[in-house]
Amino acid sequence: MVDEWLGDLRSLRDLKRSTMRSYSEAVRAFCHFIADPLSEWKATCEERFGTHPVQVVHDWLGSPRNWRQLIR
Repeated sequence: MVDEWLGDLRSLRDLKRSTMRSYSEAVRAFCHFIADPLSEWKATCEERFGTHPVQVVHDWLGSPRNWRQLIR
């Protein structure tokens, strides 16, 4: 899902690699924060939405060497 979004941003808006990395890292950081088992967000999300937050930016996507494949 995130890789498709980033691919669309690159192809439709012609964003630079640094901007794409920044977006990816912002999403990763937010997901890390909200999915942290020490925070109360997991329980709050399960109560309100019936599901819990998960990390959607994985190591393979965050790796700089994989950006070349995504951006092409």
